[in-house]
Amino acid sequence: MSQIICKIQNEAIDFYNWSSKFDELSQESGSGAITWFIGNVRKKNVAQNNVYNEVQGITYEAYEILAEKILSEICSDTQNKFGLDLNLLIVHRIGYLSVGETSILIGVSSLHRGPAFEASRYIIEEVKKKAPIWKLEHYVSGEPQWLKGQSLNEV
Repeated sequence: MSQIICKIQNEAIDFYNWSSKFDELSQESGSGAITWFIGNVRKKNVAQNNVYNEVQGITYEAYEILAEKILSEICSDTQNKFGLDLNLLIVHRIGYLSVGETSILIGVSSLHRGPAFEASRYIIEEVKKKAPIWKLEHYVSGEPQWLKGQSLNEV
């Protein structure tokens, strides 16, 4: 039986803690492949006219109850699209994060590597498009800026 774990949290994302839990449930379900996507706050972001802004950090805000519901829906859609045997994990952090801190962790386990890779990519794109999570980027140069969510599919 596959499982879905979705969480919005203020605390730092502890990869080793989450991966230990996820590895255990993946082994129980007989998965042969596990993929991880770890999204961190980057140091530079492209602003207008392809000029880079040096980033200090990002404040993530979310409508938490709705965000966890949307993350669960994304996971259900992912299972329907790539396989009902998938175990899925999405953990998204909110609050102020400094450069280098992890903002999102996605885990996918599957019987085979193909669906695991495809599902991982699908999940991050859907989170960017659908989750009610907003980013206020803080720059070294001064004025912070709210960012528009964007999936790579839109670029």
